[in-house]
Amino acid sequence: TGLPAATAAMARAVSRSFAQEFSGVDLTVRTARGLGRTVSPLVMSLAKPVSIRSRRFKVVQRVVGRLDSVAVGVDSHVVELAASEVRVRPRTAVMNFRDVLKASGLYPNYEATGEGLGDEFCGAVESVGSAVSGFAVGDIVLGSTLGRSFASTVDVSTSAIIRAPPSMSNQENASIPTAFMTAWYGLVKLAG
Repeated sequence: TGLPAATAAMARAVSRSFAQEFSGVDLTVRTARGLGRTVSPLVMSLAKPVSIRSRRFKVVQRVVGRLDSVAVGVDSHVVELAASEVRVRPRTAVMNFRDVLKASGLYPNYEATGEGLGDEFCGAVESVGSAVSGFAVGDIVLGSTLGRSFASTVDVSTSAIIRAPPSMSNQENASIPTAFMTAWYGLVKLAG
């Protein structure tokens, strides 16, 4: 049935699971239709992330290959922030085609990598590592992770984030990283 049906199935599963785990919290999960310049097929936005600060969550897939097994679970794993990392509270995370392939069981070695779903995000810096300069608590950034952006917080190296352009929405900012990093890699690293 293709990408639209797959993303719709994942959106329904995440919304249903989130509503069960965090009742009363406004979560928007939708396909990118109607988001203007947004190119990612699935967008997750928390209207009031402050209301769940005491409970950490992440999106998991219980059975690889079953889109309806994508769910929200409590994340009890908290690690100390590395010196060169920042902890970001995503306001918006996107799920792109790579995530649909992973969830569908079609991405090479997905189960072996231990990656989750969601590679791109836009959010507010919550804390900074001891060696971080150039970013401060409260900065709005966009960035990329390897399958960890669908979570209440993301620990990420400062080399994988930039300040979000204030003229763009959180959804637009969150859809930038993979497309532009792919273009940069092709033009700078491969083409020279």
